[in-house]
Amino acid sequence: MTTNALTVYDEISPQVHSVTVVHPPYVALVARARGKTDRKAALILAQLHAAGLLPPLWVPREPARQLRALVAQRAKMARLAT
Repeated sequence: MTTNALTVYDEISPQVHSVTVVHPPYVALVARARGKTDRKAALILAQLHAAGLLPPLWVPREPARQLRALVAQRAKMARLAT
């Protein structure tokens, strides 16, 4: 999961019932499939999700994300200073 996934999550979640964020290696086989179209990929992902084969990731709330960003920025500044 990247920070881009969190941005998409924030945009989509108010408009739908639920959003599931999945670790990329779990969906890598779908991305590498030959003859893949968006419709086929969506169907395969839906089937995997329905079967319980895509474990969801925990998505922290906005205040926790802000604190994480602050800690990461401080660590970066400490690395640059040394």
